[in-house]
Amino acid sequence: MITHMEFGISSSLNQNKMLILLTGCINPRGMTLTKLQDPKVRMQQYLDSITYYLSSYDLKVLFVENSNVDITPYLPESINKSRLEILTFDGNNFNKSLGKGYGEMAILRHALAHSTFLAAHPFVFKITGRHKVLNLQSIINQFLRQRDIDLLADLRDMTKYVDSRCWGATTNFIDRVFMKYMDQVNDDIGINFEHVLAKALHEAVINGYKFEQMKNLARLSGSSGTQNTKFNDSWIYWFPRDIAHQIKYILNKR
Repeated sequence: MITHMEFGISSSLNQNKMLILLTGCINPRGMTLTKLQDPKVRMQQYLDSITYYLSSYDLKVLFVENSNVDITPYLPESINKSRLEILTFDGNNFNKSLGKGYGEMAILRHALAHSTFLAAHPFVFKITGRHKVLNLQSIINQFLRQRDIDLLADLRDMTKYVDSRCWGATTNFIDRVFMKYMDQVNDDIGINFEHVLAKALHEAVINGYKFEQMKNLARLSGSSGTQNTKFNDSWIYWFPRDIAHQIKYILNKR
């Protein structure tokens, strides 16, 4: 388990204390609300995504996978250079009606208990493992400009829903606050990972953690596991939506 830290730890962070955390499930084994089931396709998408983050950013990358599929033989050079930590475990045998969000929580729990990278990095950018965030640097820069942020996320739907494909948080928040909500996740009754993340966010703010709305809209490249449809990652599509997102951010800050 990570060493607990008090509020405001992010004020002393520098880039060496940040980590990219990618979550994965290579073999869903019939997981509900997951159209993309092919393990070979999914594994290649994860490998492409990991390679993208390692080559595009200086941050270390932690990949945690819950269907017990080991991909370390495909990335030996990055592991040997201590740029990449890969954890895999047999964590996909729960009741499938709970949904992939429950599995995501189990991945975070496993990472907190077993990752050496996570123990050494007080702030993580948590990203769905098959997705590439093409403008991640702008999101990183927002954090670096303020430094006292405990949570950086895209809060939507009248503050009831957080876009969980890309968000940032201190390990303190994930461990002390968010993990308490694990048993509430149940896709079968419409309580998703995104909903409990929003609930945990509200609790954290009440208890003194600092939340900041993500200024930029994440520009995602890849495909949705739920629908197995590709994201439109073109700049022309993303840019006007990002401008609208930034205007809303500015208005909400007033």
